This record gives sequence, C-alpha cells and structure tokens, in this order.
Amino acid sequence: THEASAIRTIATEVLGRWGAIAPDLATPVVPDLLGRLTDSTLVVRNAAATALRNLGQEDAAISQLVAFLSHCDEEIRRASVDLLGKLGDTPSAVAAAVPALLRSLCDECEEVSSAAASSLEHFGAAVVEAAPEVMELLTHKVAWARRSAVEVLGSLGKLAPAAAAPELVKRLA
Repeated sequence: THEASAIRTIATEVLGRWGAIAPDLATPVVPDLLGRLTDSTLVVRNAAATALRNLGQEDAAISQLVAFLSHCDEEIRRASVDLLGKLGDTPSAVAAAVPALLRSLCDECEEVSSAAASSLEHFGAAVVEAAPEVMELLTHKVAWARRSAVEVLGSLGKLAPAAAAPELVKRLA
C-alpha cells in the first residue's frame, strides 16, 4: 500500500541519517538497505541508494546493482541502471558502473537500454574514454541500442571524439 511504502521510505532515510551520525550503526543496516534496492516502490529504492551513499557504502550498492543487471525481471534491470547513474562518482564506482551500463545499452528491453543511456550521461569523462565502444553500437542489429548509442554520444557535447560526427552523419541517410 501507499502508506506502507511511505513508512519504508522514511525508515530507509532515517537509517541512512543515523548511520552517517553514528558509524557503528552503519554496518548492521547495510544488508537491509541493499535489500531495499529492489523494493517495489521507486521512492524507496531511491531512498536506499541515497542512504547507502550517505553511509559511504556506494561501492556495495553498485556491486549489488551491477549484479541485478542480469536479473530476469526487466523492471529490476531498469531500476538498477537508473540507480547506477545516481550513485557512481567515486573512481571505484565509475570503474564498475560504466562498463555495466555500456553492456546495458544492448539490453533486450528497450526501456533498460534507454535508461542506461540516461545514466551514462552522469559519468562524463569516463564515457568519453569509452566512446569507441559506444560508437561500435551505432551498427548494432537492434534499433534501440543504436538510438541509445546516439543519445550517449550526444550527451558528450564538445567532449565527443571527432570521429563521432562523421559516424552520426552516416545515420542521417
């Protein structure tokens, strides 16, 4: 119910704040917060990701979210790519999240692919380094993987490699 998800959200937020104030509280709540990353309610999933980040546990969260990218439920995969874009700004997080998101551009579900493209926009320089891999997807057999690759390259703006423009021009035909 709506009321139950509101209580889960508030409880998740409180645990994140308490753990940040009293680090000895952090360790016992991390497994429970990791479990909330697959909650049926978006706001609870977001609260769990934020709480884990506040606790300095984003690497654990990212590891769990990367594992969820192979889940059979496309909603869990889509939620995971969304959350990866919100969590990953430490070097280790970027190193784990960017390759996983690049693989998700080719997900069998169009919504997962599109969400991966959106999440990759948060990684700037790391995506610039992966631009050759993104450009390879411009010839992928699945249309939405190609579209997602164009979106990722477009998000790079002036950071996009010079070779991207001619490849995008080819897609105009």
